[in-house]
Amino acid sequence: MELLRSALWRRDRFPFHVMIESEENSIDPDDGNSWVCSACTLPIFSTPFQRSKQNVELLLHDQCAALPKKLMDHPFHPRQALHLVKNEDSSSSTISCDKCNQKCGSMFYKCFDSDCDLRLDLLCSLPMIKILHRSHEHRLMVIRGSASFICGACGTQHQGLSDPSYFCSACNFWIHRDCASLPNAIKLLHHQHSLFLTYDRSSSISSASSSSSSKCAICGDVLQSLGVYLCLKCGYYVHITCATSDPHSFQPVLIRDADLLHLPMADERANLVQYMLENTRYSSRVCNACVEYISPPFYSCSKCRDFLLHSCCADLPRKIHHPFHPQHTLFLFTETPESSLERPGFTCDGCLHRCSGFGYSCETCIDFKVDVVCALMPPSITHESHGKTHILHMSRETSDSSYKECSCCVLALYGIFYECSNCRQLKLHVRCALLPTSHTHFDRHPLKLTTSTKISLLTSTNDADGHDSDAEHSEAEMRHICDVCEMNMDKRKWYYSCKQRDSSFHTNCIPFLNHMIFGYKVKYGVSVDVKFHDCPLTLVPEATISGYHCDLCSRKFQYMHDDGGLRMRCAYECTKCNYRVHGKCARKSSEKKAMIINNSG
Repeated sequence: MELLRSALWRRDRFPFHVMIESEENSIDPDDGNSWVCSACTLPIFSTPFQRSKQNVELLLHDQCAALPKKLMDHPFHPRQALHLVKNEDSSSSTISCDKCNQKCGSMFYKCFDSDCDLRLDLLCSLPMIKILHRSHEHRLMVIRGSASFICGACGTQHQGLSDPSYFCSACNFWIHRDCASLPNAIKLLHHQHSLFLTYDRSSSISSASSSSSSKCAICGDVLQSLGVYLCLKCGYYVHITCATSDPHSFQPVLIRDADLLHLPMADERANLVQYMLENTRYSSRVCNACVEYISPPFYSCSKCRDFLLHSCCADLPRKIHHPFHPQHTLFLFTETPESSLERPGFTCDGCLHRCSGFGYSCETCIDFKVDVVCALMPPSITHESHGKTHILHMSRETSDSSYKECSCCVLALYGIFYECSNCRQLKLHVRCALLPTSHTHFDRHPLKLTTSTKISLLTSTNDADGHDSDAEHSEAEMRHICDVCEMNMDKRKWYYSCKQRDSSFHTNCIPFLNHMIFGYKVKYGVSVDVKFHDCPLTLVPEATISGYHCDLCSRKFQYMHDDGGLRMRCAYECTKCNYRVHGKCARKSSEKKAMIINNSG
């Protein structure tokens, strides 16, 4: 066995008959269940694979693309070597394995001795072949035989299966073939929403109802198996066996057609809250509740010209249950005592941004607050940058979590984030997931979001203006300087680019978007009455008045930047008096003025 194991890693690999290009496994999970490896005939699932350039239907698991030319001292044939042979027409071939009698794939091992002519398919000849499946974090060994086991997905016992099952020796995790190929989403006849297959009920997608006493909506028994079908909108659970035992009671649904929030949004003016409530509008003004753009019809205060509300934000629920604080009800608030001139609003425990809008807080746990967007974000989404139908589940960084980086900003994941449940390669902060595909602020040419060299949104051959996107993308990759802050561009990070003008921008160097990455999720432009100046002051980002001097401390206002672009700090100005102050100076001056008034009183 040791000789067999070492043979897997020999350098004299068998060259496949066409040029192969490697691919991340970002394919549709529904296709991953149905697409098969040409060599071993097992489904691709979440396993990294290689695809033929000449024949796109020809796929190989990463291990099957690096098979040894021959096997020495094989347990089934120790006397002579077994040689790797191509099965030129595996689709119509009748060649079968002499051990399992299963049909061989496009490759198999054979003894060249005419008196022997032993033939073994890859599963019988190479027991170390392993696949990746979304049900488990480790690679799973393919097992054929009569082993007795309890399936980790459906929780039922299986024995004596001739079909392959999958096994993790490190975790003693088993999943049998049928559960491994279950549809990722289904529609039950008696439920209006799509149900999604999940193997982790401890995650946030199960919300507050993911306790150990959760019961199946069909049979009423307590859910004990890892795998369940659940409705992300209703907290509705069913056992895998209850959902799929009657083929007439359910219908498979493609993830691309399921009722999920599909990101990114169309552009920077798309309002997320209204989008989630199926009432999208666009604007250049900002709502006081969600701090997103607003356009008519909306509500405004007849006395306070700065106070605007979307119609949907005016009807926000007064209390909600949040998946990361399931033990208590959260209540809507419109103001918070922790707000100050230096740091307006409150810190959201979801995205860790400072937010000046409305939010939800726990009256029992005073320190838990989330802004409106983080409170209403769905537990699962898809994102175009990474397998359009890969489901990303909401998760939360904890103190004992291992270090993970966001795929967009390459910063440590903290607060609430999304992670791909299929291949676990894409991880995004909420704020990064919400970056729009395009931005139209600068001129008639929209800026396009560019993810990375491996996962790019610029996939079409020609864009709307007839430009060749592939050529333009290659040209953009040559640039290293942001056109706003003139700092270096880290091409591991997502950025915006205008191909027509050959320019690139950090995501947080673009007005109306910088609050998504750094700085505050704050409504700028509002008027504030202060005790140290006769006129109302307007809240502005410090970067917009860079170069001027503060009228209180005399220091210059400046850009705050790093290799990721601008960092926004708050400042105040009165254009009528040409008066400007830092946010910190405004806070200190107000506190000093208030202290003088109190002492004199």
